[in-house]
Amino acid sequence: MKGLLKRPIKLAQILLMSTIGMTGLQSALGQSEVGLEDKLAVNFGFNLGAEYQSKYFSASGFPSYMRTVRKHPDDSDNSPVEIEDNALNMNPLIKIPLPNLSVKYYKDPITINAGVNVDYVLGPFSYDGPFGKDIMMPDDLIQEYNYIAGGGESRGEGAALVYYDLSLRNPIRFMKHFIPELYVRFSKKTSKKIELFINYQITTYGMTVENGWDRYNALKAVKSYELANVVNQNVLAGLRLILPPIDDGKTGQHLDFYIGYNNSIFRMTQISKEIQNIETYPNGFFIGFTTGFDMNFIRLKK
Repeated sequence: MKGLLKRPIKLAQILLMSTIGMTGLQSALGQSEVGLEDKLAVNFGFNLGAEYQSKYFSASGFPSYMRTVRKHPDDSDNSPVEIEDNALNMNPLIKIPLPNLSVKYYKDPITINAGVNVDYVLGPFSYDGPFGKDIMMPDDLIQEYNYIAGGGESRGEGAALVYYDLSLRNPIRFMKHFIPELYVRFSKKTSKKIELFINYQITTYGMTVENGWDRYNALKAVKSYELANVVNQNVLAGLRLILPPIDDGKTGQHLDFYIGYNNSIFRMTQISKEIQNIETYPNGFFIGFTTGFDMNFIRLKK
């Protein structure tokens, strides 16, 4: 475990020293504004954007019972349907950063945040494609069977489908694809409109195979099988553009660009051994961007 933790921590040290060196150079050139005010606050933020990692998790050769779902009782005789065996891939892994809550310390130009982010991990969703073709995206995450039509994955009015898919399961069961993560963020302003930052993030979740019914453009799970418990760590560094109005220490709008390194520890369950092929990609670089706002709504220290 210690060896696995060393790599992202070492990278964090390297990125932090690089950030300090860059900002020190810009300060020497007269590009940063240094103030003396020192404040502590509870901070809330909301972001929209995307984070992309090319490879993460693949599985194929699923046992029959994971791929078998009974027909919906409203449609027919409730007899079992075995869905075709096919490879499922969570490649790429796409996350959408959403709200965050933190304690924020700032003494211009330095800011330190420690708190919790919530990310949405992209799962199968209904998409009305060109020429009215209704499909599930991303297709690599899900395998379906239209038992009314006697086969295929065609959707739309009159279709009745069963499915199995790959999912991430939140420790908070009802939130499913929403994954909370703890984070620490160090940043330094280099001017009124530019900030450099480095983040360390850690989270845990389950990797599952889920089966059920696809009805009225919504997936209704019947059974779920947990393949792995995952501890995920990220280190990322990037650039923040502070948008008008300029951040006054209370509220602010921003646009972030960043690159990071991911380290995941997959603890496979006993049931995962019943799947013929599983590939995990525990280490990899990712890129992302977000835009959003943040505000201090409780001042702890003036």
